[in-house]
Amino acid sequence: MKNLIATIVCFLLLLPAISMAQQEVCLHSDAGSITPAGVMGSHTHHKGSWMFSYQFMQMHMQGNLSGADVIESGYILDHYMMAPQSMDMQMHMLGAMNAISDKLTLMGMLPYLRNQMQMVDRMGMTSAMHSSQLGDISLSALYSLRKTHQSSLQLNVGLGFPTGSIDESASIQHGHMHHEMEMCLPYLMQTGSGTLSLLPALTYMGVKKTFSYGLQASGKLPLGDNKRDYRPGTQLTLNSWAGFQQNKWLGYSLRLEAMEGLKLRGQNAELDPMMSPAADAMNSGGRKLSTYLGAALKIPKGSLKGNRLALEYGIPLYQQVNGIQMQDRGSLIASWQYSF
Repeated sequence: MKNLIATIVCFLLLLPAISMAQQEVCLHSDAGSITPAGVMGSHTHHKGSWMFSYQFMQMHMQGNLSGADVIESGYILDHYMMAPQSMDMQMHMLGAMNAISDKLTLMGMLPYLRNQMQMVDRMGMTSAMHSSQLGDISLSALYSLRKTHQSSLQLNVGLGFPTGSIDESASIQHGHMHHEMEMCLPYLMQTGSGTLSLLPALTYMGVKKTFSYGLQASGKLPLGDNKRDYRPGTQLTLNSWAGFQQNKWLGYSLRLEAMEGLKLRGQNAELDPMMSPAADAMNSGGRKLSTYLGAALKIPKGSLKGNRLALEYGIPLYQQVNGIQMQDRGSLIASWQYSF
């Protein structure tokens, strides 16, 4: 598996060197327009400039995995009272960036999350749970270590603040019996981490004629236990992408994302770990390799100059989870940016 990831990443990084070109891309003016929709904080701006953004992401999960193997609900119900069937996670993210200097840009992100999970119990009765709330706000400093017309190297240091909720509960309604019970929602359904998190990232980008490429290593490192006596697991992410700029307006991208998540530490005493796999802290963390295909439309002139629309759709190539967790089926990411 490690050899596969290394081979694909190397291929993406070498792609620009073996491709023909039509119209040159310059990182000084085009860094923001050649980054895929799902890559955040990849570039600094010129001193005094601003960028406002909105990003929408939806992930659909269906079915369950034990390790890397698909399992049926019956297997889960031999060990838990309820089995997850499907889950949809939505995120609406507002962002703002301001360049203090040519080397330093400040970035703030404000997320709003909506989650929905369907479950079934041993009697075959279905239930649904929902949550919607503000997520964890983040503030970051983006510092340009090196930038030329053809390449750039950038360091990000940020903090995630515990503005999201870890206290969400819901009245769970069972399908045809219309029976309700109040219960604390499982970890995935909460909209926050409950603790400060360190958000480091290192990004390298390059261009060759109409082709661009990049590599970003990032992390989310919770700094302590929250008031519910647990700490979300550290997350490490490696993104590698290649892009082709067809003209000044339109570009395409191919991205690979490798993610590693550690297990959650501790246990929320309000959750019964025998209720479902989602309520059991042991069923957290794992690794995943996904691929994304994207397109972006940038308006370079006229009254709408500075606007950019980008879209990506991704599917997992490989998943291996700790314990029993839901299976990722695909993600849609759409973003709008306005720079001036």
